[in-house]
Formats: sequence, structure tokens, C-alpha cells
Amino acid sequence: MLARRRIRPIPRMVRKHGVKCVMAILSLLVVKNMSMHSHCCTLFSGSVQHGSSNAEGFTRASWEGAGNVQQTPQSADQEAIVEMMVHAWSAYKSFAWGKDTLKPISQTYETWFNTGLTIIDSVDSLWLMNLTDEYNAARHWAETSLNLAQDYYVNVFECTIRCLGGLLSAYALSGDRIWLEKAEDLGDRLLPAFRKHTSGLPTQDVNLKTGDAKGSQVSTSEATTLLLEFRTLAYYTGRSEFAEVVEKVMDVVRENLPNDKLVTLYMNPMTGGFIGNTKSLGARADSFYEYLLKAWLLSGRMEERWRKWYVEEAEAVNSQLVKTNFAGMTYLGELRRDSYIAKMDHLCCFYPGVLALGSLFNVSNESGQRDFKEAGHDDAHLTLAKELTDTCFEMYNTTNLKLGPEIAHFDSASIFIKPNDAHSLLRPEAVEAFFTLYRVTKEKKYRDFGKRVYTAINKHARLENGFASVRSADAETPVYIDKMESFFLAETLKYLFLLFSEDESFLSLDRWVLNTEAHPLPVQNR
Repeated sequence: MLARRRIRPIPRMVRKHGVKCVMAILSLLVVKNMSMHSHCCTLFSGSVQHGSSNAEGFTRASWEGAGNVQQTPQSADQEAIVEMMVHAWSAYKSFAWGKDTLKPISQTYETWFNTGLTIIDSVDSLWLMNLTDEYNAARHWAETSLNLAQDYYVNVFECTIRCLGGLLSAYALSGDRIWLEKAEDLGDRLLPAFRKHTSGLPTQDVNLKTGDAKGSQVSTSEATTLLLEFRTLAYYTGRSEFAEVVEKVMDVVRENLPNDKLVTLYMNPMTGGFIGNTKSLGARADSFYEYLLKAWLLSGRMEERWRKWYVEEAEAVNSQLVKTNFAGMTYLGELRRDSYIAKMDHLCCFYPGVLALGSLFNVSNESGQRDFKEAGHDDAHLTLAKELTDTCFEMYNTTNLKLGPEIAHFDSASIFIKPNDAHSLLRPEAVEAFFTLYRVTKEKKYRDFGKRVYTAINKHARLENGFASVRSADAETPVYIDKMESFFLAETLKYLFLLFSEDESFLSLDRWVLNTEAHPLPVQNR
């Protein structure tokens, strides 16, 4: 068993400007080599060792409010999940090191962004699981080999949630400036996407080397799921332009919001308007709703505009998209030209976790207690969260391989999977819900759900070299897709590890907000 290392993240930062800021920093500076950007001053509270690493690559930092951010396995379940992580990582390192994703069957790699995606996406999982050697290998690669000036068009949303989120999380957890330096570099390379059109909406793609931005439309989730990462980057660097571009996006969305409050799947970056008439909590709209709540939580529950907007959207979703069939299964459908379609993406399983997280902080109560330790649960939201989580588990339980399909369908009395929707990418949303519901309710059944999921993954998606997606979760025997998604390491295994933690202070929900790629970002204004 690995020796425990308890390393606390960077303290909260208070921005000041001018001579007073310089004098304050000079009076409080306690270590050498503390870096300040020429365009801002950043004042740290508390005693910090910032930017200096020991021989292993770890940085020592102190923040009494951060809680525990590393954990050795505390149970057989956690040990099993760490073993899965090591198995996946070792295969990636053997056959795809420095490349984006592993192709475990052909023992080669796939290039998407050409940024070592699996490393950046997984490094905070390595840290949280206390995998010292693996973390240090990732850090060494980032310092010596990570070059973000790639002549590749990247999807702004995917690159933000996976790469920028991963880099910021690695910095927040470890305190090692190499991660922040890379994050700021990447943020600068993504900014041209916001400057292409006067509307302020980002384009779908941007070239990391040239800054050329392109795309005639952008999905709503792509445009709006940038808020946490860019605000955190602004928070750490003191550069307000990072926050300003994403807040302008949200202003545009708010101005163009349909009367029923439900967003469509696409937006026009030239005009800022919505496109189409399909409304769903699945692909292309999902994380818009998620980030409204999490923006409020990231602000230390101080910025009321995000709370109020989230409550409006949750009421619209719950009244228009939620149905229950005669078998008692509650699900999230979609609207197409005002016709209700009883289909639910696996991606929709993020929503019960969000509902439970909001209930934990009494989000619907205008004058409610906002303190984590004393908050009363919002019973309506929590009840719905439980019902939807049960349905998410049934999506797995109804398949032959007990793996999660991409989409489930419902009729008046049952749940069923269509052949074209049966592929399983080992997505994280259901286990995210299991983790959050367990943290909020302490009900053992959510751990039971999680154990069944990781057991099925080990049985049916594990290969000699890593793990692979499965062509049909409803087949008698698995047929594999030659790809191990980076989110399997970044999210699925991370949420499973967190689910089985016995220490509620480990990555405490009142101190950390997990972005839509499960990258922990520190709560601000705390």
C-alpha cells in the first residue's frame, strides 16, 4: 500500500492593485521565487511554499480550509479501483505516451489535439489516488515535453473542460506552478475563439498555434460550459479578461433565452441567437444547466445571479422534461417541435447529481442557510434526484453486460435499449450521480450501484492493455471499440474512487467544485 502524502492546495487569493498590493506582498512573502505577473498583483493569505518542488516533483503548500486532497485506499473497493487506474495508465504509458488516447487493441494511439490529452485529463486522478510514481512521470512530461503551440484545430469546449480544467486542477491540488504556467498558455491560445464575432459567443474550433477560429454554429453546451475554467484561470492569474469573455457569453445566452427557459441544442456565434427547436438535457445542452449551479458554488455561494438562474432552469426542466411511466421509472425526455420523446441519454445522468448538490446547499430557498454544515436539504429536488438515479442504474441493469448504454428509451411500462444506442463508452455520469447521492444521503445502495458498475467494467471492458469501449452493452459477449477514452481515467474511475471513500473531508463538497470533466476546482471567496 502506498504511503500517505497529505498535500494541501493553494490558498485563496485576494486581488489588490497598486502600491498597497506590492507592499502587502513584500510584507507577507515567506518563500523565495514567488511569481507575480506584470499585469496584476496576487496576495496570498497564510504560509505558502509556492513554486518550489522537492526531488519527487511535489510542491508543499498550506491552506487550512482545503481539507484532505489525497488518499490511500481505505477499502477493498478503493483498492480495486486504484488497480484499474494503474492498469489503464500503464497501458497508456506503454503504447501511447505523450499522445492523446490509447488504442488498446492495436496497441497504438489516436491523435485529436496532439496535447497528450490522457496525461492532462488524468493527472488529478493520479494525485487524488496518491499514485506518486505515475504523478511524477506526468509532471516530468508536462515540464519537458508539453508543447501547446500545436497546428491543430481543437474543439474549444472539449479542450477547455479536459485540458484547461485538468491543468488548473493539478495546480490547485499540488501547488506546482508548472501546471498554472501551462494553463495560462492554453487560456491565451483559446481566447481568439471568443474574439472572432462581435456577439461574444466562441467559435466551435480554434487553432492552438495560429489562433484562427472557425465554425458556423456552436452547441449550447460548447458555448456555455467554459465558465468555471476561465473564471478559475482569472482567479489564479489576476487577468480579468479570462473571466470577462465567459461572462459575456452568459449575458448573451440570458438575453436570448426562450420564454420557456429551455435552451435549444445550438447557437449561432455570429448573432448570439439560438438555432433549432430540440430541447434536451442530453448531448449539446446538458452542461449548460450544470454550470449555472456550479458557478454559484464556485463563487462561495456569493453570486446570487447564478443561483437564481439555476433555480429557474431547474423548475423549467422538472416541469417540462421529467416524466414517470406506469412502472414507476422517472426519466428525462426531450422536446422536438413541442413533441415529447421518451428517450434519455446516459449524459442526462449528470442531472440527479446536480439536483442533490443543490439540495445540499438549500439552493431553492431565497433566504436559506448557505452554510454547508447546517444546510437543510431541498426535499423536492433530492426526491427527484433519487428517482432519476435509480433510473440511471436501471439503464445498466437492463443490459446483458450490465454496462451503461448511450441512450435508453421508455414506454408506458418499461425501459428498453435500441441496437443503435447500445454502445457503451464507459461514461461517468451515472457513477457521478452515485457519488453525489451517497455523499448527500449516506444511503448504502449507491455504493452497491457503483460496485456493480465497476465489476461489470472489469469483467467485460478490461483488456490485456487497458480498457475499451464496447459496441453493444446488450450483446451476449462483448465486441470492442479500439479506444480507451481519456474521460474513463479522468472521471469514471475518479468518481468511483470518491464514492468508496470513508472520509467525507476528502475533496469536501463545500471546498471543491468538480467541473464537467470531474476536475476539482477550489471554491472562491471562502
